[in-house]
Amino acid sequence: MLHPFMPFVTEEAWQRFGAGESIVVAPWPDRHEDLVFADEPGVETGFEVLQNVITRIRRARSDYDISPGTALRLVVPAGPLALLIQEYAEPVRRMAGLSTIDVSDGETDRSAMVRLPVEASEVLLDPGDAFDAEAVRARIERKLAAAGAEAGKAREKLANPSFVQKAPPEVRQKVELQVEEAERQAAALREQLTGLE
Repeated sequence: MLHPFMPFVTEEAWQRFGAGESIVVAPWPDRHEDLVFADEPGVETGFEVLQNVITRIRRARSDYDISPGTALRLVVPAGPLALLIQEYAEPVRRMAGLSTIDVSDGETDRSAMVRLPVEASEVLLDPGDAFDAEAVRARIERKLAAAGAEAGKAREKLANPSFVQKAPPEVRQKVELQVEEAERQAAALREQLTGLE
C-alpha cells in the first residue's frame, strides 16, 4: 500500500531540485541507453557464471567439511573466467568468504586443493593447512559405498518378480525413488571425489 504522504514528498523533492513545475504533469523520462548496464552483451551470462562460482565455493565448504570461518584462497587459471572474476573480485571475495583471489599463468600445485568445475574451465580452492584431503576422501568414499549398497538393495527388490507382482504400486514407486535418490547421491559424491584428484 502506498503511504499517504509519499506523493507529497515526491512532489516536494521534485520542486526543490528544480526539475520542473510539477511531477504530476511532467513528461515520462527518456531512456538513457548509455546507463542501461543490463543491456550490454554478455552481462547476464557473466553474472550467471559469477553466481555459479560463488555457489560452488559455498557448497564446497559443506561437501568437504571446511569450517565456515576458514578464509579460502581461490586460484583461477588465466583466461576469460579470470578476467570476469577479477572485474568483480571484491563482491566475489566477500560473498564466497575468500581471503584472496590469485590468477595462475602456468601449472599450479594442486595437492591439497579442491577442483571446482565452472563452465568450460575450473577454479582451484585452497582451504589451507587445516584441510586433510585424505580424511575427506575417506569420508566421501564411505558415503559413496553406503549409497551404492542402498541402491543395490532397492534394485534387488525391483528385480524380484514376486515383489513386483505382490507389492502395491505406491510401494514399488517408493523403492524406485530410493534407487533414483541413491544414484543422485552417488553421482554428487563421485563429483566431490573428482574435485580432490
